[in-house]
Amino acid sequence: ETQNDRAWLVGLVRSTTPEGDPVTSYNGFGFLAWDPTGKLSPPGESSAPTLIQNFQNQVEAAGELGCGFEATLEAWYRFLIDPEPPFEVVINDQDNAVAQGIDQDVLNQRAAFLRPDSLVAVIMLSDENDCSVVDGGIGWLTTHPGETGSTFHMPRPTSTCGTDPNSACCRSCALTESSPPEGCQPVASDPNCQPSPPAPVLNNIEDPLNLRCYQQKQRFGFDLLHSTQRYVNGLTQGLIPNQAGDLVPNPLFVPGEMSTSRNRSLVFLAGIVGVPWQDIATPETLDDPAALEYMTADELNAAGRWATLIGDIGQRDPFMVESVQPRSGTNMIANVSITPPEGAFNVINGHEQTPLPGSEDDLQYACIFPLNPPRDCSDGSGETACDCFADELESNRPLCHQDGGGAVGTTQYYAKAYPGTRHLQVLRDFGANSIVASICPKNVTGDTTDASYGYNPAVNAIIDRLKEVLSGRCLPRRLAVDENNQVPCKVVETARGGLSCDVPGRAPINPDEAALLVPAVLEQLETENFCGTQFDIPCEEFAQMCEIVPAGNLCQNQQNATPEVGYCYVDPDPPASIGNAELVANCPASERRLLRFVGDDTPRGGAVAFIACFGDSFQGITPAGG
Repeated sequence: ETQNDRAWLVGLVRSTTPEGDPVTSYNGFGFLAWDPTGKLSPPGESSAPTLIQNFQNQVEAAGELGCGFEATLEAWYRFLIDPEPPFEVVINDQDNAVAQGIDQDVLNQRAAFLRPDSLVAVIMLSDENDCSVVDGGIGWLTTHPGETGSTFHMPRPTSTCGTDPNSACCRSCALTESSPPEGCQPVASDPNCQPSPPAPVLNNIEDPLNLRCYQQKQRFGFDLLHSTQRYVNGLTQGLIPNQAGDLVPNPLFVPGEMSTSRNRSLVFLAGIVGVPWQDIATPETLDDPAALEYMTADELNAAGRWATLIGDIGQRDPFMVESVQPRSGTNMIANVSITPPEGAFNVINGHEQTPLPGSEDDLQYACIFPLNPPRDCSDGSGETACDCFADELESNRPLCHQDGGGAVGTTQYYAKAYPGTRHLQVLRDFGANSIVASICPKNVTGDTTDASYGYNPAVNAIIDRLKEVLSGRCLPRRLAVDENNQVPCKVVETARGGLSCDVPGRAPINPDEAALLVPAVLEQLETENFCGTQFDIPCEEFAQMCEIVPAGNLCQNQQNATPEVGYCYVDPDPPASIGNAELVANCPASERRLLRFVGDDTPRGGAVAFIACFGDSFQGITPAGG
C-alpha cells in the first residue's frame, strides 16, 4: 500500500495518519482549500486552526515507510505536469520497460486542483537524494533485486568511468557496440570488462540494492534516472514531451476556458532537503544562536554558493559529497572538519559511520539533528523507521550516541539526511524562484517561535518569497518619480475576452496612449506564451485592456491601505526616500523597491498586468503581477 501512490493526492490514498488521526480534504478532492470569505462552492475551510490541523494530518499521513527509491522529483512532475502519466509500466519480451495507458485519475485530480490563474509552489521535503527512474528502456534494472532464489547485479563500467564518468569512453561492460567511440578502446578490451578478474558483473559489496541510485554513471557506465533538466523544463517550458516524445502543451501553463495561462513568475520550487544549514545561512545569522535566515537563490548565486553545494569535488563542501566510505575535509562556510567514525562529534553530521564488511549499503550523512524525543529501536522489527537496530551497531552511527558521546545503543538520539544533490541541481537551474532550506534544523529546543527553531527558517523563507509576488513586485532598478512621488509608468491589466474598466481602481486607457501600449502588451503576451500559436489563442482576445490607476499616500505608507485601490511605488532608501521601509522588508537587499498593489482583486483573478515605463525609468513592457 505504501510502495507506490502513483502520484495521487495523499488525501485520496490515506484515510488516517499512522497515529490514527483522520485525513480530510475539500469536497473529497484530496486537497485542502482555504476559503475564509466563502467564495467557493461548496465553501472551503474558514477556520485557520482547523486548516492547520488538517494540513498537518495530510503531511503525517505520507508516513516514513515506503519504497526505498524515493522519486521526489517525479512525484510532483507526474501530478502537475506530465501530459500523459502512465497507468502502468510493464516489462516486454525484450526486457525493456514500456509505459502503457494513461492514468486518468491523476488527470482528474490535477484538473480539480490546478487553477490557471493561481500561484503554484512545489515544496519538496526529503532526507534522501532523488531517485526518479526512467519509466522506459532498462530503467527498471535500478530496482531489480533478482528472481526468487537468485541475486541480480549491475554490470561493471569501463575503466574510464572511475575517473571521468562524463567521458564518451565511459560505457557499460554489458554494451554491445559495432565500434567504440573515437579515441576509446572497445568494451571487450577494457580491463574492467574482462571475465576474470574482475568479473564484468559487480558483486554484493559493490552493488547493494539500497544504493542503486547512487553515482550510476560512474558505477555502472550508464544513467537510468531522468535528467534533472526534465524537471526544470516542466516548470519553465510551454511545450514538453508526451509518452511518444512529441512536444505538447505543458498542463502547468495551459490557460482555462476564459483565462490567461499561468505567468512563469507565479511558479515556485522549494526544497527542504539534505544540506547543512550552515551552507545556506545568511552571513548575518550564521553564528547567531537565536536566528537563522536562508539566502535566496539569487544570493546563493551571487555568493558562488552553488559550487559549495553541488560543484566539482574540489570546490564542494565535503559534507555534500555522496560516499559510502568515510570522507575527509573541512566545511568552508562554518570551518567545521569531518571527523572519522571514532572521532569526536562535529556540529554538522556528528562523525562518519563505519561501512560494515559485506554490507556496505549506506551513504555518509550530510547533516544530523537531535530527535525529540529519542526513538526506541530495540524491537528490530523494521516496522519502525529506525537507524539503531542491534545488528547494525558496528556501523558506529552518530545517530545512536546519547549527547554525542558514549557507546552506541538501540536508542536513536539523532535523525539524519543524505546529500540532496539532484534536488539542489534542479533548484539551481530553475533560478530566482527557487527556495533552498535544510531538513536539518539549527535548533530543536527552546522557544518554538524563535527564528532559528525547527523549520521556522524554512517556512519563513517560503512565505517571504511568495509574499514578494502576492503583495507586489520588487524591482531590480530604481524608477524616476515626479513631484507627487508617482512614476511615469502605466500599469495595464488584461484578460482573455477583455475586462470591464468600470470597477474601482481602473480606468480606460487614454486613446493616444493606447496606440502605443496595446500593441506592445499584445506582443509581450505572445512572447510569454499567454496567447498565439502555442495554445491556439488569438492575441486579439486580450486587446480590451484597462489601466490600473495610481493609489495614494496610504498605499506607500500603511500595511492596511484600505480604502485605496490601485498601485503605488515604494522606494524608502535614499535618495528616493518614498514610503515606509516595512513595506519592502521582504524584498532582496538589492531590490528594496516595490510596485505595490492594494485593494481587493488587484490585479484581478485570471488577469495579467504589465508595467510600461518611459523617460528616465527603464523602458519597455514587463510583467507586474496577476
